[in-house]
Parts: sequence; C-alpha cells; structure tokens
Amino acid sequence: PRPAVTENLAARFRGRRGPGFNIAVLHANLGGRPDHDNYAPCSMEDLIDAGMDYWALGHIHQREIARDAHPWIVYPGTTQGRSIKETGPRGCYLVKVRPPNHVTLEFLPTDVIRWQILRVDIRTLNTADDLVARLNDAIEDCRRRSQGRAVILRIELHGRGPLHSLLRRPGTVTDLCDHLRETIDARRDFVWLESIRLSTRSPLDLEQRRRVDDLVGDFLRLVQQMREAPEGPETLRRVLSENPEYRLVHTYLDSLTAQDWHDLLDAAETLGLDLLLEE
Repeated sequence: PRPAVTENLAARFRGRRGPGFNIAVLHANLGGRPDHDNYAPCSMEDLIDAGMDYWALGHIHQREIARDAHPWIVYPGTTQGRSIKETGPRGCYLVKVRPPNHVTLEFLPTDVIRWQILRVDIRTLNTADDLVARLNDAIEDCRRRSQGRAVILRIELHGRGPLHSLLRRPGTVTDLCDHLRETIDARRDFVWLESIRLSTRSPLDLEQRRRVDDLVGDFLRLVQQMREAPEGPETLRRVLSENPEYRLVHTYLDSLTAQDWHDLLDAAETLGLDLLLEE
C-alpha cells in the first residue's frame, strides 16, 4: 500500500510444525545494509528464530548466501543485470532438498547480456598502439568468458605510465572509444564498450617531487596532509560549503563515505598536478 515499508515483516513469519519443508519468501534489508533502502529491516536472529527451513530473499540485487546452514538464508540477486552496477553472472538458484532438511544449491545463469568492468594497468604500455592492442585483447577475453552472451563493458584505465598525459588530452578517450566500437563484430556475443574511465596518474615519483620547495611541492604536501588528517573529509566538506556551487551538489556530497572523499582527493591531486606541470 506504500513505497517504503519500515516494519520488520520477518517477525510475522512462523514455520509450520510437523512434516514438510518451510520456505519463506521476503523482500527485506537483512542486517541494515547502509547502501540499500532500509525496506522491511530484519536481523539474522529474526530469520533464524522464525522456524523456517529456507529464506528466499529479495531487495539486495547482489547474489549472496547469507547463511549456509539450517535455516538457509539466500539472496539470489537479479536474473538480469540492468546497469553497470550489476556486473557478472546473473541468475537464480536451483535448490535441492532431501529429508530432514539437507539443502544443496546450484547457481543457474539466466542473463542474456552481461555487464562487466575491466581494469587495465597502463604501466607497461608506451604508445597508443600498445594500448589499443591491449584493449582489443581484453575485449576478446571478455567475449570468451561470457559463455556465448553479449557483454556491455566498461574499461577503467589505471596505474602510472607515460600514456597518462596523452589520455588526459581533450578528445583522446572519446576517439579511443569510437575506434574500439567501430571494430565490434555484428554477432550474437558482441562486446559493446559502454565507456572508458580514467584513473591513471603521471609516472612522476610523487614522494620525491613532494620534497621539492616550489609551488608543485607545496600543492602535493598540502594534499598529503589532507589525506593523512583524521578530519580530512570534514575539512573538505567545509571548504566546499564556502563556495556558491555547494548548493547544487550538497545533496550528493552529504551521502559520500570517507572512502569517497579520499577518492575525490586522489582525483583532485592528479588533476592539479597535470595542470601545474602542463607544458
């Protein structure tokens, strides 16, 4: 009757006594996972005490066997990945039961298109041709591992290497995506490149450069101080809140974890270094 249910629905379940196997189906957030809506929240103890033999849970889209003993508690995940957040094989569990309550699970993939994220290190790559060859090999590897399915692929380039400055030039990543997409064969098990994301860094020795007494060294030292400070995320939030743009992004910033703030700081360090060292 309403979109958000905050009641512990698991408390209503009670296994039937006598012969038979009791299966409970519930859409719920088990254990109060902070990265999901707190829909019908319940605890592991709630499910164990209900007297059921098997809990088939929904709401969490990732496949997970939360408890592999009686009573079994299982999130099968989605049967088809719907976005880049739902990568890897998707499907259901075939559950076999024999008396009194012995359970075996077999995962059966049901997805038609598979989402994948592939990380490629640029450290050993020296030219654009080296990178294209490495990415083509990666695409073929994804095709082989998809078991005849089509793949929607995101490539994340990371690591320190000489290609960093080339990749950071405007238009380079767009041109690279277009080139790789043009080579995709029209076949059932195609691999479509969703995007290329950059987290590469300059091959510069940051520890050594941080010791130099100049503007770049000052910048790198300041970033390092912020990274090591326990109150770093709060300091960043305060600095940003003093800018007029904050009103446009504060809702997003309020939801960031400490790790998100450190990732943003790393990205800012990379961008600042690139701009300060630009020829």
